[in-house]
Amino acid sequence: MKKNNETKVFIKNYAYLFNLFMPLILIAVTVALYIIWKYLRILAVEGGEVNYSFYASIVALTFFVWHVLEGVKNFQKKPPIFIFNESQIIYDYYKNDYRHRRIVKKDIKDIVKVRYILHSEAPYQYGIVNKKSLIKRFFSDDIGDAFMHLIVYFLGFTSLLLNLPIKIIILFKNKEPLSLLYKNLFIEFNDGTAMIINMYKQKHYESVESFFRQNNKEVDKKTIINIYLKEEK
Repeated sequence: MKKNNETKVFIKNYAYLFNLFMPLILIAVTVALYIIWKYLRILAVEGGEVNYSFYASIVALTFFVWHVLEGVKNFQKKPPIFIFNESQIIYDYYKNDYRHRRIVKKDIKDIVKVRYILHSEAPYQYGIVNKKSLIKRFFSDDIGDAFMHLIVYFLGFTSLLLNLPIKIIILFKNKEPLSLLYKNLFIEFNDGTAMIINMYKQKHYESVESFFRQNNKEVDKKTIINIYLKEEK
């Protein structure tokens, strides 16, 4: 985070890296268990032969490793970033390639509410908020949509469970307070969109909190566990 003469605050969005590595870890573990359970057992006990699915698994894993390495390079060249200035919050980000970026600008006066959120490394850090609860969506949507909502929530909580231990290690290593685990910010705007800003440094949090106070915006201490933002087209 840096400050200049225009009192801007800059915060990198590390959720991009988490969302790169989590699928790789899950796929690597799945492939490893698959190999151990099926192929090594067959080769050691039954003398069977390795079929094409073994090689397909290796190719898939290699592709995802390459994808992650490319993503890390992109992040190092120009990471997604949140910028707080005197009148706006700006989110400068990209989905797959740093050369194809999108810049979202939101006026401070359009903020409806600011709350804490535990799951800050969500798939989307900016998008449309669905106010319906999971139960209401399940009974109001058709079966296909309800099933998709269920999968989304399941993946969200799975991501949360995988990300939390890693974030704890990062905070502990950098000698930052563990209270930052839940002091990430969920910012809602009056057009139905929201931003999720993850916090990894206490000084970042204090600067942003001071920024909100100066603009007469209070941070609600109520913590959201997990929420899914739908990407805005």
